[in-house]
Amino acid sequence: MVVRKDSDFLNDKDYTGLIATSSNRRKSQWIDRYEKHSTCNIRGNVQTRIKKLRESNWDGAIFAAAGLERLELSHEIAMVLDWMIRRLLKVLLRWFAEKMIRKQQLFAKNSTTKKPLCVQASKEIS
Repeated sequence: MVVRKDSDFLNDKDYTGLIATSSNRRKSQWIDRYEKHSTCNIRGNVQTRIKKLRESNWDGAIFAAAGLERLELSHEIAMVLDWMIRRLLKVLLRWFAEKMIRKQQLFAKNSTTKKPLCVQASKEIS
């Protein structure tokens, strides 16, 4: 989520925006999409962060939707960043990647031991 005074700046490809967030995951996703923008850290509870946004020269701040909704601050939401990967999806992607790496390691190990891959994998995983 972005809490913003005005989101028109997102349509200007040459604009060098400044977005506040404390999440490295959100920073990297934002910069990947808006290469000319910068990010800065923001600390404090949600209400403090919203106050800091209003008093700053930042163009916006990224918040978790669940946190804003839980605190009944949905009216602060200027736009939903549905293109941004959420934490749960990140965890699932990491789990899947680790499984794939483990399978590759087992396959590489199997190629030197000549054991059937399914036998080696069942021993290694269990």
